[in-house]
Amino acid sequence: MAKIPGIPFVEGRNDYTDVDGKKYGIAIHNTSNNASDEAEASYATRRTDGVSSHLYVDKDSVTQSLDTRVRAGHAGSRQGNENAIAVEITGGNGMSRAWWLKNVAWDKLGRALGWLIVHDPDYKGFRVERTTVAQMRANPKIKALYGHDDMRRAWGGTTHTDPGPGFPWDKLISSINAGIKAAGGTSSPATPSSAVPAWSGRTFVYTPGRTTMRGGDIETWQKRMRRRGWTITVDGAYGPQSREVALKFQREKKITVDGRVGRQTWTAAWTKPIT
Repeated sequence: MAKIPGIPFVEGRNDYTDVDGKKYGIAIHNTSNNASDEAEASYATRRTDGVSSHLYVDKDSVTQSLDTRVRAGHAGSRQGNENAIAVEITGGNGMSRAWWLKNVAWDKLGRALGWLIVHDPDYKGFRVERTTVAQMRANPKIKALYGHDDMRRAWGGTTHTDPGPGFPWDKLISSINAGIKAAGGTSSPATPSSAVPAWSGRTFVYTPGRTTMRGGDIETWQKRMRRRGWTITVDGAYGPQSREVALKFQREKKITVDGRVGRQTWTAAWTKPIT
């Protein structure tokens, strides 16, 4: 059995043969309930609906339910089930970012996934970043993080949209990077560069009722924020969603909170640590 050391293993029943015996991505789900990881793992030993997951996580612990080499029934699509490790985290789509930050065993989850990335040869070259739907469609074996909603949009087969808009992908990324170091890895392949790209000097501003600002520099910033783990559409348009991400980022990094991307916020996107 391929077990991750340091966490309990309670073998679930809905395991399936993986065609090539390999995994590539890590798929993040929520349980849509408030059960503990232990309760979810216990239920997985007897559930009859064919659904399963490799890992269950709550606010204080992580439990492994399936051998990492087998296929779980979690994605709704052949590509997702065949190619990804499934991680079910206690919570729901409506949970806020603040709730998620307080109610997940981030250190333990990061250590478990960090160990997997360092020690499982399938994950050599894994990029600790949330990939895009377009990249998933182009390569179903992409080595990166994605959510259930991303799988839905890329490959179909489900109506689920978890883990939800409030899920802190940046916190997951920083926790995995810490876990990689704890497992003996030197660094994550996706550790962001500190080199700050040239800024055009144009401050991004969103004003309701006016034409939304657009430009390649806006798209560059959006890509950077998505790589850091924020839920943001990369479209080169500085609309209300981008402004909301900017506000949250500014509050967390303790820089001027105005919802505008000027030199300070632009620079912080590349130089402030992902914590």
